[in-house]
Amino acid sequence: MSTRQEKFSSYRIFSILIVISIFLLITGCAGFRTSTQVTVEKPPYYYKRTFSSINLKSARVGHLPVVLDRMTYNEKDYDLWKTLLGEINGFLRDQGWTIELEPIELPMEEAPDLFVGYSGMFGAPVAPSSFSDQEGEEEQPQMVIYYKNPSEKWKKKLLEITRREKVEAVLFLSVGLSEYLIRQKNWLGKKELALGTGYSVPMKWLSSLDDPIDVLHFTGCLMDRNGKIYRVGAEGIVAARPASFFESIIGFRNSLSYDTIRKITTEIKRTDLKGAPLSYRVALQNLVASLLGRKDMIIK
Repeated sequence: MSTRQEKFSSYRIFSILIVISIFLLITGCAGFRTSTQVTVEKPPYYYKRTFSSINLKSARVGHLPVVLDRMTYNEKDYDLWKTLLGEINGFLRDQGWTIELEPIELPMEEAPDLFVGYSGMFGAPVAPSSFSDQEGEEEQPQMVIYYKNPSEKWKKKLLEITRREKVEAVLFLSVGLSEYLIRQKNWLGKKELALGTGYSVPMKWLSSLDDPIDVLHFTGCLMDRNGKIYRVGAEGIVAARPASFFESIIGFRNSLSYDTIRKITTEIKRTDLKGAPLSYRVALQNLVASLLGRKDMIIK
């Protein structure tokens, strides 16, 4: 072999070793977590994959306590949310749909990171992308689902709990604020804000399809006992009042007030349903039902 060939061969071996080293460094790093992002065209907003061979109707399924999502968490305002979380978790516990598991006492940065909403929302973890077919054309508003898998440390804690409690699958649920887009309902120009399964709020004809609306919702994912995510989705509880035509011209937007949020466990109801049940209870039941594939539990 010539000197030139020997140098080339050594260079190739060196390059391969560098690539392998980088791969091992990344995959072996505790902070490395894979993520998935999909665009959702129609409500309800879910992303589903086959959940191995487990029969979820007969399997022993657990749920972790409902938490406040990462984007909404604010230490200054947490007292308000703490009260609501207590009532939400009490309701979930009383239904007996799944087995309540002990919380995983790790920072929220270690837990699954879930986002469902408008891709342009401030602070959204979604990757920037363009859905335009023509160069130079502005990116169109999109509803997206994004989730990041939990850390290895979080998965290890989960596996300890699932083995001890003998559960085969786990629900990780959160409540928080997001932004949803108004959609055109039909060719006549009617518009609506789709909040969840069989639940839409009519919007005025002049409402802008490009202006997002503040929404309080539940998000959740179904995992196996090892922390692998299979299904992700969201169900809306209540939305802010949309801006009027003239308000939208000047860029004004209404936000959900803390007073409205505080009322979700007492006054915010689904008047479109028989008996006018509390909206948060319907949203939570539909989220659990959809993640578990339990069509018999869904309320419409």
